[in-house]
Amino acid sequence: MSDKRVLCKVKSIEVGQFLFQNNNKENNLLEVSDQMKYDIESQSIKINVGVVANIFLYLMKGEFMIENTEVINTALYDSDTYQNHIVEKTQVKSNSFKLGSFEKIARFGSNIFSMSRSHFHSISTKEGKLSYIADQMYLSLMRYCNYFEQNSSPLNKAYEEIKSYTDWYFPKEGGSKSLNKEGTHKIWLQTLYGYDKNSYRLAVQSVSSLEKKYYFITEKDPWVKIVIENNLKEAYRKGNSEGTPAIRFNILGWKKKGTVFQFKWGEEEFYEFSLKTMELVRK
Repeated sequence: MSDKRVLCKVKSIEVGQFLFQNNNKENNLLEVSDQMKYDIESQSIKINVGVVANIFLYLMKGEFMIENTEVINTALYDSDTYQNHIVEKTQVKSNSFKLGSFEKIARFGSNIFSMSRSHFHSISTKEGKLSYIADQMYLSLMRYCNYFEQNSSPLNKAYEEIKSYTDWYFPKEGGSKSLNKEGTHKIWLQTLYGYDKNSYRLAVQSVSSLEKKYYFITEKDPWVKIVIENNLKEAYRKGNSEGTPAIRFNILGWKKKGTVFQFKWGEEEFYEFSLKTMELVRK
């Protein structure tokens, strides 16, 4: 570690593919030899962990400061089958567990996140799964802060707020493009990320009262499952994406002088929300 140190705002927690091994056929767990199923599970869990990491950063409001570290690259491991590996990787001389460097171009730290894959799959709800990930993310970041003697106060405050979460839809706030032309309402799509299905809803907020109303839209497979099952990476690489399944909503935005908000899923599902009727309609 360099003797030169500067406190940096952590801008991102980047997570890798969730690594696991299957040694228990009786519990109906996926075989590693089945590459497609393995990739779908590994990448789907990765997305869930990444969402929770972003929630932590959102709640810490830019106050999470780490020496020489703007990005924390985080390796993800199943604690059921990688316990010895996890212990080895969190040793001081490991490149998997370190602060960034003083030089601006090298402010990338490394951390380890672990959780029990079997316990994760035993949890029946999306909210429960995300809550479990949040517990493990907190332990991972606390170990990181404590080992390198960094201030964990913003992390503790964020975790206290997360523990009271009953609503896991994200993002919590709409961006600048969510505001209509008259400046009376903000509208944006929110996602409740799940392992099997993502749930989507529309958030409608009055600018004057800040009151929010929510409108359930639909459930969809996680985008990574759609991509892998339909080999979309290859289709995109070859420029043959026409006619392939949609993987996300396309936001068309405010129409009719800011009284109607439109979005669609592929070419089959078209949605419209009217401020006049305060109704969401699929056309």
